[in-house]
Amino acid sequence: MTYRPIDCTLHDHLEIACLFHYQVQLKLKNGATVTGEAQTTTTWPNRSETLAVLTKAGTEHVPLEQLSHMLILTENARFLQVDFENTPPTCG
Repeated sequence: MTYRPIDCTLHDHLEIACLFHYQVQLKLKNGATVTGEAQTTTTWPNRSETLAVLTKAGTEHVPLEQLSHMLILTENARFLQVDFENTPPTCG
């Protein structure tokens, strides 16, 4: 399967979450959830991208293509949630 990067606007929201170390709850396409502090995005040598989330169990690298929804748990955040599955593309 060929990796397809997520939309630019969605990636921007992830970067903001990391910049401000927002507490997030991620819902994955398989129904699993990951809760913790957004740390950084990483592009691996195989061109896949992940979001590093500091959880109670340690750092978890969540593949961006597996994201379904992100809920921001931090008060007074710049945005409250992001829907990764129903957002139309904004960049080429």
